[in-house]
Amino acid sequence: TDSNNAKKSDPAPPTADTADLATERKNLSRVLRALSDAVEGNSPRRLRDLMDERFYDLPRFEDQVSDFLKDNAELRMHLRESTAEVKGDKATLIVDADMTYALKSSANVEKKRRERIQFDFVRTATGWKIFEITPRRFFTP
Repeated sequence: TDSNNAKKSDPAPPTADTADLATERKNLSRVLRALSDAVEGNSPRRLRDLMDERFYDLPRFEDQVSDFLKDNAELRMHLRESTAEVKGDKATLIVDADMTYALKSSANVEKKRRERIQFDFVRTATGWKIFEITPRRFFTP
């Protein structure tokens, strides 16, 4: 019958794993948007809130990012997600990152950075936190 044919052509509902992965990717994307907002908004404190306390050498990384942000008159960053993997309470997101910035010392000279960055996340009681950034040089002077 026609109703049987219609049912065969309808897409299958997503499995729980697929639906969960889509939800987790949205949650990870939200953290990356918050990271972009923190960097563009020159807010090391907001950036710190996105990092897991076990982030290796976090105080030094924070200082480097703060120095970089202080040196810039203007900064724009765009992160394009490439691949994502979620396994239990860990996740990895690979992004193509572009940054355009101008140093305060030469505000009329625009500089650019482009890098493929791996963000490693860990799920905490308060949600996903960034556990590692590779390479870190993208966010440092």
